[in-house]
Amino acid sequence: MAYASRPVSVTVAICIPPLDDELTESSGERQLYKAFRSGLGDDYLVVHSVKWIAKPHGIGPRDGEVDFLICRPHYGLLIIEVKGGGVVLDYTTGRFVSIDRQGEEHAIKTPFEQGMKGKFAILEKLKESPLWRGKVLVGARRAFFPDDLDRVDGLVGPDAPREIIDGDGT
Repeated sequence: MAYASRPVSVTVAICIPPLDDELTESSGERQLYKAFRSGLGDDYLVVHSVKWIAKPHGIGPRDGEVDFLICRPHYGLLIIEVKGGGVVLDYTTGRFVSIDRQGEEHAIKTPFEQGMKGKFAILEKLKESPLWRGKVLVGARRAFFPDDLDRVDGLVGPDAPREIIDGDGT
């Protein structure tokens, strides 16, 4: 007995801008972008490298950028900061350091503060728009460390509960 094949419907997230491996220096961002594109449904909008300008408390302006802004209707916004390499937190100074493949250390911004500032700046920008004024906007943040799964538990702190730290794309 022959069976008629059914067309398979595959839905993927809407990702903008299209990924350009040459322009995206971060291998962690490329890895996560590809995971979002293939792993999320078409009700997700994933925006990579979102730049913003904010005036916190009427003071400013201050510039910033978030690695990923994920939007899903009826759920809200998720801001994700990606930090590649081996990431270490020096608890005595509160500074973050990334260790590259050659073993060299590079001072980096705290991904948790970066995500928090980005989340509030983007929510404030949306509230300025007549389309969003008066509406409840929900935002969350996460930090993704693709190269150093063994150390992510060492990054947990008061401003960084384990629930917002990821290293394997789940």
